[in-house]
Amino acid sequence: MNTISNTQSTIDLYALKKIQEAKDLEQSQIEDQKKQKENDSILISQQALQALGSSTQVASNNSPLESLVAAGTITQDQSDAIQSVFQSSGKAIQASGTYSNKARPQNPLDSLVTAGTITQEQEDIIQSTLEAAMKANRPSQDASTSTRPNPLDSLVTAGTITQEQEDAIKSTFEAAM
Repeated sequence: MNTISNTQSTIDLYALKKIQEAKDLEQSQIEDQKKQKENDSILISQQALQALGSSTQVASNNSPLESLVAAGTITQDQSDAIQSVFQSSGKAIQASGTYSNKARPQNPLDSLVTAGTITQEQEDIIQSTLEAAMKANRPSQDASTSTRPNPLDSLVTAGTITQEQEDAIKSTFEAAM
C-alpha cells in the first residue's frame, strides 16, 4: 500500500512539474511577443502623422504625371495644364456643392485636347495612368469582402487581443487614413 501511495505521489509531482513547465513556457512566449511588439512599434505624433499624410497625398497626386513627364509622354507644361484643369474642375464642384451622377461628367482632359494642349493619344495614356494610380492607392472596399484575411482576426481567435481591441485598432487606422 505504501508503494502505491509513493508511486501516486511521484506521478502527481511529475504532473505538477509538467504543468508548471507549460505555464513557464507560455509566460516566456507572451513576454517574447511583447518584446517583439515593442521592437516593431514606433510612436508618431498626431502632427507628424498629418504632415506625413499630406506630403504623401501631394506626392501620390503628382507622381503619375511626373512619371509621364520623365518618360517623355508629355511635357512639364502639359503636366501643369493637366493639374490646373483638374484643380479648377474640383473647385467648381466644391463651389457649387453638388456633383451630378445623372449626366456623365465632362472629362477635364477633353478640353485640353480641344484646345490643342495635348493630343487624343496623350489623353488616353494620361487617363489610363491616372486610373492605374488610383486603383493602386485605393484601400480595399470592405474587410469582410476582401480576399485577404484580416491578421487581427487571428489575434482575436488566439486570445492575444479582444474583439474590442481589434475594433479600436481598426478605427484608429481608418481615422489616420
